[in-house]
Amino acid sequence: DVMLNQALLEDHVKHRPGKGAPLKILVEGAGPNGLYAAFQFFRSGASISIINDRSERVIRNQNIIIDPKWIAQLNFLLGSKFNELFVDPKALGVLNLQRGSGTIKTKILEDLMKVRVAEISSYIEDTAPVGKESFINLHFEAPLTRIQSSETGFSAIFGEPKASPDAER
Repeated sequence: DVMLNQALLEDHVKHRPGKGAPLKILVEGAGPNGLYAAFQFFRSGASISIINDRSERVIRNQNIIIDPKWIAQLNFLLGSKFNELFVDPKALGVLNLQRGSGTIKTKILEDLMKVRVAEISSYIEDTAPVGKESFINLHFEAPLTRIQSSETGFSAIFGEPKASPDAER
């Protein structure tokens, strides 16, 4: 996965705008779609903060069917972790080889994608020649309450986490 991390970082640096600091993007939601968007924004040269208003302890136990195009992207982004999900004898997901699609529980996919975010973040901190300007970070229990705009850009305003009666489901 080190070569994959290097390729992601090279994509990030290659697509950064000009010689300035990278664009900073806030992704709200750490489910599969939010994490995938964060990976893609990072590859396109932006620095990413991912926020989620729910706790990491929330269990989303639905089965999801993954489109063949998304399977190919997951294979690239997850590296060897993809094999843990779909290929290894004790794989937690199922690949439909005829259709090229896959099925897996949401929580399992989210957890493995979060592991990759942490691995990439550590790799950037340890080896990146681009300094502290490049990052991909994940924050839980950080609800976005509003976004303010000004002449210089946008600011995200965070509030207190709301207790949810469904939080431990």
